[in-house]
Amino acid sequence: MNVNVIPTAPAENLRILVVEDDVFLCTFYKKFLEHKGAMVVACSSVADAELSVTQISKKFDAVLLDNQLDNTEGISLLPLLKLELPLAAVIMVSANDNPEFFLAAFNAGIHDYMVKPVNQDLLWLKVTTSVNQQRLKALAEKQRAELAYWVEQEQEQQHLAKHLFDRMFQQLNQPHPAVHAWVKSHSLFSGDAVLRCQADDGSWYFMLADAMGHGLAPAISLMPMLKTFHSMAKKAIPLPNIVFELNDSLNRLLPDDRFIAAVLLRLDPRQQSLEIWNGGMPSVLLLDHDGAIVSVAPSTNMALGVLAKHQISVQVQRFSLDESNITYFMMFSDGLTETVLDDNSQLQVSDLVDLILWRSERPLQGIQAKFKHVPEQDDVSLCLVNCQHLQLELCAIPCNNKVQTGGFDVSFAFRGLSMLHMDLPKKTTDFLKVQNFPIEFVQRVFTVVTEIYMNALEHGVLGLDSKMKSGDDGFIRFYEEKEKRIRLLTEQEFIEFDMQWLADRELLQMRIADSGKGFAHCNDDIATNGNTFGRGLAFIETLTSNLEIIPPGNSLRLTMPLHKMN
Repeated sequence: MNVNVIPTAPAENLRILVVEDDVFLCTFYKKFLEHKGAMVVACSSVADAELSVTQISKKFDAVLLDNQLDNTEGISLLPLLKLELPLAAVIMVSANDNPEFFLAAFNAGIHDYMVKPVNQDLLWLKVTTSVNQQRLKALAEKQRAELAYWVEQEQEQQHLAKHLFDRMFQQLNQPHPAVHAWVKSHSLFSGDAVLRCQADDGSWYFMLADAMGHGLAPAISLMPMLKTFHSMAKKAIPLPNIVFELNDSLNRLLPDDRFIAAVLLRLDPRQQSLEIWNGGMPSVLLLDHDGAIVSVAPSTNMALGVLAKHQISVQVQRFSLDESNITYFMMFSDGLTETVLDDNSQLQVSDLVDLILWRSERPLQGIQAKFKHVPEQDDVSLCLVNCQHLQLELCAIPCNNKVQTGGFDVSFAFRGLSMLHMDLPKKTTDFLKVQNFPIEFVQRVFTVVTEIYMNALEHGVLGLDSKMKSGDDGFIRFYEEKEKRIRLLTEQEFIEFDMQWLADRELLQMRIADSGKGFAHCNDDIATNGNTFGRGLAFIETLTSNLEIIPPGNSLRLTMPLHKMN
């Protein structure tokens, strides 16, 4: 229960100015008020009162003001009292009992009045009551001023935070003609976010996240995901690994009652494949060139931050863009279909498709117009991506024939924990970019180096079997076993990597070797040996002109031509 404490006026603390030209009454007031414990200054004229009021050392809590003063009206003193003593209570005393007179006096600034002859008990009651009212008024004014100050500070901080949030999302989401995203927030901050990132291997990663709640709290909940998603996607980390890491970080950082529904997608234009993980979001729509729904990817998982790492499923849904005739995918938050529109209806999935302005430069305008005058009920977000555009864009990258004319030979050797901390795929591709190799070639090299390095680490050095990933909890078991074996690494385990550029033949040769035991193999049966190394040697072979497994199977030698093979 809240208790309001009224700032009462103790008599011994009261300072009262008495303005009365009648000597008898002036003495009476002074003696009576001092008897109550107040400190009293008595004046018999307006001039004396003005002098007392303007002395800085004499500030009064109350003024007892007679109206008839040596041919001058006491009411004339009110403007000075309001200026010099704005917090003092003014009680006027007069023999004039005309209501119009007291109405004028109240309008001029008095707080109470008494008609002569004065009742001393009533006088004291009016003095203390008026002082308390003035003190309450002063306290209220102070609290209003403080509240206004803190509201202003809060608004300034929120706008600064909003500016930083917007800048961060803008840096992570540079405009792209194939990607159309729209976020409409319920308040200043949005709990919905649309992120995208093109990996160094040319593939695209997308995420639409919907944090629980509205305002600043859900926006802050999204923060742990931004850097993790972008840094892992940039390195072309497999989608299950990203989901696992996001869930783990949210479990560690968010309160138990917070979670984030999300859709994560990986689009590989070269493989013409689309991987989707949906946790607690509406179904992702997969559409053909005309906007007809080809397939959907419903939610098959709990939202991120709900389940522990040994409980969450990171299995993805896979779609072939070529075989399924998929041109677009569309993902959206539930706010889009649960918002009540002006006609008291809600949008159906078919309505969303019909509202898209297909093959327009701004295809989301139709949906945005539908929500233009609808009061915010929830955060709303939508993302439409033209997969075909991204595929054609990658194929249209011009080939730069003016690459490094001289050859080079680069070698790396990693031992122990340094194998985990060195980003070999990025280090390799950064070097090739400096040498002016075409981006399409660099992306192919990134894919190959990522594959062979992760294979060497996981299956060679750590001795993990890809078959562990099968089953509902296979990925979790694989991940936990990987962590156990990493803790046992010593300086005896190693990975060696050599890269040589044969400028005259426009060939890049690579060799990778690890300290593992190797595996039984047959070079004539590479294409069927897909489960031995990650996504399989068959995948690596499609990007190289020659692939050789060196006995006992813990070393690979491969060759990549500058230009694509027919």
